[in-house]
Amino acid sequence: MAVDSLFLRINGPYTNEGEIVKKVSEAVSDPRKFLVRSDPEYVLSRFDQYDKSLQDLRAANDALGAANAALRTENQELKDELDKVRIASMNNQNVDWFSKKPVPPAGIARVTELKKNDPAMTIAQVSKELQTEGIKMTDQEIRLVFQYYFNEGF
Repeated sequence: MAVDSLFLRINGPYTNEGEIVKKVSEAVSDPRKFLVRSDPEYVLSRFDQYDKSLQDLRAANDALGAANAALRTENQELKDELDKVRIASMNNQNVDWFSKKPVPPAGIARVTELKKNDPAMTIAQVSKELQTEGIKMTDQEIRLVFQYYFNEGF
């Protein structure tokens, strides 16, 4: 078939008249585009472009994964520093008759776990639970954990 100054060839398996009519109308409406799309070299070049884009995306994904890992590490370091500041502040405020005494680390861990599992727990409920588990903490120490970890108990 000749359109303008171009010779177009339409080939392929067609099972009905509608399929071939569609191809012919595409060829007649924009012959240059039809030639480009039916050219095997063009199709291969598009696959190469898609492959290159895929490789670029994979490289970017790997870079983002590495950045994400670095941010997770930094986040964990910041959490650790925050815990150290919290513990130091709690120990500074946990005053006995004549001296300051440290808040037990096992108690801090257990109080935060209990409170995270049931945010409605009160200091009295947590104190009762700790007594049944054999962890010794005063209500003042539990209150300090509530203040520093959950902003409650003031």
